[in-house]
Amino acid sequence: MKTLAIIFLCCLHFHGSSQLRVVVSGYNTRLATYEVTGDTLTPSGEWDVGAENNDMTWLQVDGTNIWAGHEVGDHAGVQGSVVSRWEMSGDGLTLVPGEFVNTESVYTAHLLVDKVQGMAYAANYGGSSFTAITLKDGKLGEVAYLESFGEGCRDASHPHQTVSHKEWVWVVDLGCDTVWHYKVDQQQVEKVGQTSVPAGAGPRHMVVHPDRDLVFLLCELQSLVQMFRLDDSTGNLELIGELEVSSNGEDTGAEILVGPSGQFVYASSRGTGVVVVYRLEENDTLVRVEEYNLGGIWPRSMAIRDNLMVVIDQFGDSVQVLTIDQETGKLQGGDLYTTPSQPSFVDFME
Repeated sequence: MKTLAIIFLCCLHFHGSSQLRVVVSGYNTRLATYEVTGDTLTPSGEWDVGAENNDMTWLQVDGTNIWAGHEVGDHAGVQGSVVSRWEMSGDGLTLVPGEFVNTESVYTAHLLVDKVQGMAYAANYGGSSFTAITLKDGKLGEVAYLESFGEGCRDASHPHQTVSHKEWVWVVDLGCDTVWHYKVDQQQVEKVGQTSVPAGAGPRHMVVHPDRDLVFLLCELQSLVQMFRLDDSTGNLELIGELEVSSNGEDTGAEILVGPSGQFVYASSRGTGVVVVYRLEENDTLVRVEEYNLGGIWPRSMAIRDNLMVVIDQFGDSVQVLTIDQETGKLQGGDLYTTPSQPSFVDFME
């Protein structure tokens, strides 16, 4: 099995895996890491996974494991995109490839690993499909479920994300203006329903509130956030409100997150490059707090840890650090740091 040694940047020192870091990946062959000190990032090194394992456009970091979705049409000469698992050494200096599982589709845009359900889920944007893969002994197993979409849709189906909560899984389909519903029991996947959004809205990403029965859905093609009441017993979603995202109607939504306190919701929008801040009231309504202008125009991905937010600018090849006012939820600007080309994903890791 091939071991990939970390590539150090000139004159910098790596302090091991216990240091809080930021990891960035995208449409290239590199995973770049940055040490976090206060609200400052220091480039600490890169893993180069090689041309055969390129375009790891979505990651999930879990302890010493890094799970990846590869947004490709073929891998190692075989048609189909893959999801993969990689393991970091104890000192964080090396990255060892584990399993690679073909999704039986192409161009995976999002990967979700749910250890409670014992499953990994791939949203195959370019393949108009959803793949469910079993987990066994903490490793990727085999494809257990594959469904293709598209008949009767506004556009070709473009699944962009999967979201899980308890026994439920939802697939957010940008091309079909639909969120597909599934129930998972003992690694068996059953389709149980769907939620439609306004025609042409193009739903992209969704997040479940950690403490309330609420779900927030961000659309890409229309500048729109929708809020739903979640029925925990059925997985059904009931629309209870919607708000504008960017004040520029030509912008396109990208990512939506709930802050650590659960009081604030953050949505990024590409075009002018903004993050919109909403406050969640006691009566389960959202109030628009701020439209914050970023240093770049294409905030593809973002992540939050305590009072820090990091945001990728895909077209600017950079990551920006913002600080969050814990009382108001408002954002304060920080520096931009260079990333490998065409970054698509960012998260914190230790």
